[in-house]
Amino acid sequence: MGTLTKFYIKSSGGETVETLVRTGQDIRGAAAGRVVDSSGKARKDVLILLFDTLGKTDFSEYKLIDACFSDADGFFAFGPLTDNALYAVCVYDGGVRLRELKLEI
Repeated sequence: MGTLTKFYIKSSGGETVETLVRTGQDIRGAAAGRVVDSSGKARKDVLILLFDTLGKTDFSEYKLIDACFSDADGFFAFGPLTDNALYAVCVYDGGVRLRELKLEI
């Protein structure tokens, strides 16, 4: 999502480290979400695929443009996304497609 700034933090016992990262305004679209089970518990390492639908209705014609795994807290994010585009987000756990969502930016 724009320029990547990377930094490292190494704390010692009993130490609290605080940091503030300021970025310029970014008007591009993004998609972020969280995967949880039926009881609301975060699901990690769930595969999430992002497809450009290319204006098609048949899944076999979609173009895969990104993939990620949910983190330890179940979160995932994709971006930047193109304005006025229709995306499909597919969520897989253990090779089984759990959910397909359509997302219009």
